[in-house]
Amino acid sequence: MANNRQLSLVQAEDLTHEKIQETLDSLENGVDRMRELARLVRDDKETILSSLGALLNSPVLKETKGAEREELELRLDNLVKRCLSIEISVETIRNPNQELAFQRIRELMSSLVESAHSDLRRSKDTTERYLNSCLADPRGPVDERFQATLLECTAEDQKEVRKKLQDFLDRMEKANGLLSTFDPKLP
Repeated sequence: MANNRQLSLVQAEDLTHEKIQETLDSLENGVDRMRELARLVRDDKETILSSLGALLNSPVLKETKGAEREELELRLDNLVKRCLSIEISVETIRNPNQELAFQRIRELMSSLVESAHSDLRRSKDTTERYLNSCLADPRGPVDERFQATLLECTAEDQKEVRKKLQDFLDRMEKANGLLSTFDPKLP
């Protein structure tokens, strides 16, 4: 953000068409950097909350007793509250068609998450097809309906959807790995 400090106000009498264009280019770059930094902060927040959740549910914490456990839980709770107090909002400007397409994508992704609770394998396959639909060079089959709808979205939305799908796929693979190591036999 230090580069934004170099942006200076231009005096009205010094304005030329070329100077206005240069200033607008510089301001546009500043806005783009600011939006990207806000997205990075938002992503860091999600990662930190996920890590705090994992610590809160860790077997080690559950085995810890007494004052030590209470101290750890208080510290975790405090960190969660502090992290949740950070509000980052980067709005994407969409035309009406892009807004409708984005809503359809959100509905499809919500259904995908819901289906993962009942059929992890099917949900994983669908996620892979959706993710392939986001790629210039798909690694497998694509979902043409999802792809057509995604292409109606903004480029910014497309990147975000691809990232969310990859994250969801990684989480499902991790969950599947945990399930495959589970031994259902009783002692």
